[in-house]
Amino acid sequence: MLLAIIGTIAILSLFWAGFSKPKVIPGKLQMVAEALYDFVHRGIAKEIIGKKGEPFVPLLVSLFFFVWMLNLWAIVPLAQFPVSSLIAYPVGLALLVWVTYMSVTFRNHGLVGGIRNLCVPSGLPKPIYVILTPIEFVSNIFVRPFTLAVRLFANMFAGHILILVFTIATWYMLGTVLGTVYA
Repeated sequence: MLLAIIGTIAILSLFWAGFSKPKVIPGKLQMVAEALYDFVHRGIAKEIIGKKGEPFVPLLVSLFFFVWMLNLWAIVPLAQFPVSSLIAYPVGLALLVWVTYMSVTFRNHGLVGGIRNLCVPSGLPKPIYVILTPIEFVSNIFVRPFTLAVRLFANMFAGHILILVFTIATWYMLGTVLGTVYA
C-alpha cells in the first residue's frame, strides 16, 4: 500500500509540476510531462480508439501511468516489489475499466443496442449467431473483468516468482561451485 501511495504521489507531483504553470515555450519539466501525456494521447487514444477516444484521454493517462508506476517498483532497489502482483490492485483497475466500458456502451447505444453491440457481432451468417451470441454475452459481461485483472496480476506475479527462482538457483549453483573448488 505504501508503494502505491508513494507512486501515486510521484505521478501526481510530476504532472502537477509540469502543468501547473504552462508556458508557450515549455521548460524541461513541462516538456517531459507533455511528452508523456502525448505518448498516451496519440499512441493509445488516437491510434487504438480513434476520435471517440478523445474524452477518455485523462482516464487512459491516469491508468497508464498508475499501472506503469506499480510495475516500476519491481526494479527500484530496496522496494523490489511490483505492487500489481497483489491481486487487489488489478481487480480494482479491471472493475473501473469494465464499469466505464459498460456505462459508455449503454449510454451510447441504449439498453437493446448496448446488448446487441456486446453480444451480436455484425456480418456473420445467421446460424452462427445461435452459438456465438451466448459466448459473446458471457465473454463480454463476465469473463472480461476477470481476464483484465488476471493478465496484469499474472504477468507481475510470474515475473516476481521467476526472479525468486533464479535467485535461489544462483545461490544453489554458487554453493555447488564454491564447494567443489574449495573441497
